[in-house]
Amino acid sequence: PEMHFTQLIAEAVLSSAFPFSPLGLIHVGQRVEMLAPLRPGDSVDARTELEELRETPRGYELDFSMALEKGARCVWAGRATLLSRSPATISRKKKERGAPSPAPASSEGAFELTVPGNTGLRYAQVSGDYNPHHLWWFTARPLGYRLPIAHGMWTFARVLSEVLEGIDGDAPLSATTVFKRPLLMPSRIRIEAPRLAERPEGVQFAAREAASGAPHLLGEAALLP
Repeated sequence: PEMHFTQLIAEAVLSSAFPFSPLGLIHVGQRVEMLAPLRPGDSVDARTELEELRETPRGYELDFSMALEKGARCVWAGRATLLSRSPATISRKKKERGAPSPAPASSEGAFELTVPGNTGLRYAQVSGDYNPHHLWWFTARPLGYRLPIAHGMWTFARVLSEVLEGIDGDAPLSATTVFKRPLLMPSRIRIEAPRLAERPEGVQFAAREAASGAPHLLGEAALLP
């Protein structure tokens, strides 16, 4: 369902009324709620709006709310949080040295995975998100990355595919994640994915650098009543 909103949000951030540069936006958080079954061929209405704008120490964060409605019923809801970094924050980050301390790792449901260099291009072909920093090294470098970086939503979906193993596809559920650091491609990552089927009250999950344990994303999921 998230893919329904790629074009809608793109139209918003490319509007002449949008106060920030679309090239400087960073996807820093995502929440999704599956509220009712969705089937291939279902007719739904997609709606999105800028829900909140707030100033933070890193810059301005924008929350875009999203909903899929079937008839009068909301069957899927989400919230995408984007960050427009301030020039002072960008300058300060360039001067920082050393890696951040990694969050504690979990061994539950953990395994390592190689992320090929063409993952960004393959996901773009499915999602429609062709932002240049996801595609090739020569399109990522002008935007400050030595290699292309994976879409955050690809990483989120890949981890959730493990977390939701054994869950009924129609089960109502929620999942929230924060994106911590870019996932350069190719690379090797460690996925920590406890099974929600074994703990329906909620689990915490992560994707990390395999070597250092530094998190690419951290999140949690739970079944809804």
